[in-house]
Amino acid sequence: YKLDSSLKKNTAFIKKCKTFSDGQKASLTKEMGGLNLTKYIGEVSSALVETKLKMSDITAMIEFCSALHQKYAEFSTFLLENWTKILSMKKDEKVANPSKMRVDLRLYSELVSVGVFTLKVGL
Repeated sequence: YKLDSSLKKNTAFIKKCKTFSDGQKASLTKEMGGLNLTKYIGEVSSALVETKLKMSDITAMIEFCSALHQKYAEFSTFLLENWTKILSMKKDEKVANPSKMRVDLRLYSELVSVGVFTLKVGL
């Protein structure tokens, strides 16, 4: 069957990605299976990086990112670009939100360990 590439459904999916949590993983993964996100994969990766995650959401996020990476080869490139913008800091700069930074770094390291990011392209 044909995947849906309508702007309306893809935009709604991206909005849901911005509020990702452990409980939403199953429904988002199912919804992703019926969508053609090729044109929107950059927006999806940006939405996932903006998400305010808890430590309990990390496993679900890893599985979701892995599924996106398996379906869309360019996903990891877009995700890494967005991470670089968020995580890059100057030496003397203070961390605005240490708890978010801790969760983001944990997620980043897990994405490296499952192969979404390779060690060569790290930050």
